[in-house]
Amino acid sequence: MKSHNKTFLICFLLLTIVVTYPISSSAQVGVSPRLLELNNEAINKTHAFRLFNFSKKDTEVEVEISNWTMDEVNKIKIIASDHNSLDQWTIVNPLRFKINAGSSQTIRLAFRLPVDAAPGEYRTMLYFNQILKDDDPSKDQVKSKFRIGAAVYLQIGEKKPIIKVNKVNIDEGYITLEASNMGNTHVRFNGYWALWSQQPNDTAFSLMINEYNKNQDSQLISGLIAYDKMPTTPLLPQHTRTYRIKKPQELITDENLIFQFIGEISEFKQLITIPVSQQNNPPPVQQPQ
Repeated sequence: MKSHNKTFLICFLLLTIVVTYPISSSAQVGVSPRLLELNNEAINKTHAFRLFNFSKKDTEVEVEISNWTMDEVNKIKIIASDHNSLDQWTIVNPLRFKINAGSSQTIRLAFRLPVDAAPGEYRTMLYFNQILKDDDPSKDQVKSKFRIGAAVYLQIGEKKPIIKVNKVNIDEGYITLEASNMGNTHVRFNGYWALWSQQPNDTAFSLMINEYNKNQDSQLISGLIAYDKMPTTPLLPQHTRTYRIKKPQELITDENLIFQFIGEISEFKQLITIPVSQQNNPPPVQQPQ
């Protein structure tokens, strides 16, 4: 048996269009890059996003700078500014502009952090909001408006990711993995998960998911029940979150199963193995020395 679900959770931060009315062609917009991940050296430099208007109508846009976090179901949650939020130290120009049909607009940003800013990760979200004027004669014909979010991460000092997978359960049609980030920077699982009915065969599985062996039949690997790409939702520092993975229909939940992740976390190769429904936490998986 195997699971090849090719649709998996893509980070909401990368590009979000919030449609407040039924979708129409008026929401034909895009932003590049889709996020910025910066370090100390970027503080005194100017950075930019480019917003594209692919529609046949001019549009007006206003930029909103927000502080944010992730809620319990891994969705973006806008929160008030605090002493560690990057929004209060971010300068954006322009804040309001018009993009002609088929054109684009560059939005530049710079940072003015205090000289004594503590090491760690600082975040902000730039929202590009379409403006619908009350006196616009075409307003009644507009069926949707866009709101695009682009995330900015700024790391001060050395990145120190410290990840712990607390437990893996199977519940209500999902495999749920609870993980904690005890480090000072956000992390993403970049790789594959697998469910085994016996001791995992790391070598065979690694070869199978290698780019040169994509067509290999997983049934040839003894004990491998299901596998797929891991969700790439970011896990923020000092946060604990649950990742939900749709359970394969063929899965028998009363088996003694082993969950495995193989890939990278924050650019470091990782191999995590944990019994399903384990009650005692395994030791933290720390960055290599």
